[in-house]
Amino acid sequence: MSWNYRLIRIQTKFNGELIHSYAIHEVYYDSNLNPNAWTKDAISLEGFEDFNDAYQSFELMKKAFEKPALEIITDSNGNETLKELSVFDLTPNHKIGGST
Repeated sequence: MSWNYRLIRIQTKFNGELIHSYAIHEVYYDSNLNPNAWTKDAISLEGFEDFNDAYQSFELMKKAFEKPALEIITDSNGNETLKELSVFDLTPNHKIGGST
């Protein structure tokens, strides 16, 4: 089993409206490299006792933006799975945020 940090889109209803938010989670993969588990709570840099450990974790978290985001899908039985979601255009000439 392997793991990495991934960006997960969360859908919630607020005042009857569907709201999306994104957070970085640890995602675990089965032997076929399919995501099969993830942390319930988003990852933060809080609690590191050593600057270097925090920095190394931050560098690994940045890699989450190099892969498609994931979305939690719940089936009719209440089982949750992760599905890849194309969110960002990461081609070399594309800028994220701001105007071009």
